[in-house]
Amino acid sequence: MKIDELNSFREKVLYPCVRVRTQKAGGSGEVIHSSDKNGTFVLTCHHVVEDAIEVKEAWSTLLQRNVKKDIFTPVQVEFFNYDYDDRASGSQAVEARIICYEKTEDIALLRLDGRPKGDIHVAAMFSCDGVEDESVSEKVDYGAETITVGAALGEDPIFTTGNLCGFNKIIDNKEYWLNTAPSIFGNSGGASFLADGWEFIGMPARISVTGGFASDAITHMGYIVPITRIMDFLKENMMDFLYDDSVTYKECQERIKAKREMAERALAAEMLRSDK
Repeated sequence: MKIDELNSFREKVLYPCVRVRTQKAGGSGEVIHSSDKNGTFVLTCHHVVEDAIEVKEAWSTLLQRNVKKDIFTPVQVEFFNYDYDDRASGSQAVEARIICYEKTEDIALLRLDGRPKGDIHVAAMFSCDGVEDESVSEKVDYGAETITVGAALGEDPIFTTGNLCGFNKIIDNKEYWLNTAPSIFGNSGGASFLADGWEFIGMPARISVTGGFASDAITHMGYIVPITRIMDFLKENMMDFLYDDSVTYKECQERIKAKREMAERALAAEMLRSDK
């Protein structure tokens, strides 16, 4: 790479990659937004933080009874320190909270409680503006060169190169894209980019495994959660300010609050009817 390309690669691909740890597991994450006003948000896979999510019965003052609620244990997000611009030399751990998740989508969104020392770099998300979901893959060429980055096997960020070799791969009724940039356990929650422009196009989530007498990971057959599903997830959870500059974080918070209040009132009315 030329020096200007190398600097862009570091800022858009290497630096936004973080390591995510829970009490029992770990994987990767990707910084997709950071500002003094809104805070820092990290995208990862649900299965990376699954053991930090527990559904328990808790008392609802509004409903005057126990209801099931999500109880989140804080997770650790590790930002890497670099010598000579690209030599990983330790990390800084920052506590984060799970903001929203969807198990069937295998997506979770985290928000940092603090911030690491130094600059925070953000991945540039692939633009889907004005394009229907089913047409997004038409904007990405089959065979397009890709780069995948993540904390593979708990290591400092590792990047690999490959190509997009499949769209609309249905696994558990969800669409994945096939990426031949090698990935392995620990890459989950990281990021895959187009090599031309370093745009974030998906999140490594699965790899192929052979059967028989012994199971072997096929590292060059990785399946990524495509950017279309990620943006749908953010929109459905009213966090679309993360990719849509016309929407503010305050507006999203107000919509979330209104939705929760509406859901609570509906539940209270239903319980009232059932008690009669």
